Amino acid sequence: MQKTIDSIISQSCRDFEWIVIDGNSTDGSKELLEINKKNITYWISEPDNGIYDGMNKGIMKAKGEYLLFLNSGDILYSKDSIKEVLQNELEKDIIVYDIILQKEGKLIKKDLSNLSKLSLVSFLFRSTFPHQSTLIKKNLFITSGLYSQDYKYISDWVFFYNTCVIGDASFLYKQDKILSIYDMSGISSVNRKKAHAERTSFLKAHYSPRMYQYMKKNYLNEKQLSQLQRPWIRSFIKCLLWISNKF
Repeated sequence: MQKTIDSIISQSCRDFEWIVIDGNSTDGSKELLEINKKNITYWISEPDNGIYDGMNKGIMKAKGEYLLFLNSGDILYSKDSIKEVLQNELEKDIIVYDIILQKEGKLIKKDLSNLSKLSLVSFLFRSTFPHQSTLIKKNLFITSGLYSQDYKYISDWVFFYNTCVIGDASFLYKQDKILSIYDMSGISSVNRKKAHAERTSFLKAHYSPRMYQYMKKNYLNEKQLSQLQRPWIRSFIKCLLWISNKF
């Protein structure tokens, strides 16, 4: 957690709230928070029902227009990260920046370039926005609901899918603008498999078996993905979702 704290304290622009929700940690986190409490807008350490329960508590405490979620171990890319974000006009419901993955001492830029080429339907069918580099309007949580407690690993993806694919949330991808570094040291291959299983279960619950197989076969085919740029695709997919849920 110390590197996360240092990353936030060192920001050249301090025009933001810093809210920390700790799940009653016993690893020394509470002591670090107490030491740094003068820099923190609000913090609490108490038992919760998992990471998304903690995120929801933070959402309800936040007063700002946009929210950014950093897990313990994640850091902002540079001391000017917040300054650079605020220099741009913020209008969309969801604004996605590039992210760097850190695992076993290696830094790797995650390839989100498909976001600028493909439709959200295709991208979110197989991937997700990195919440560590994604600004979300607080009002979107008010109108669309908080993170679901029905999932352990994918509630942020479910939120993005519900608001951007099924809903009409506005979206912007800031290509080649890095916002954060994601610490993957605590993400095991077992958790990745469980997250994939949860995502598959969600998609199968929202599509008929035939439609799911069609999406999986065709919308993951790079040669056909360019077709999804057509402006009518979102309305078409919503219609298919509605039909799938009826049968």
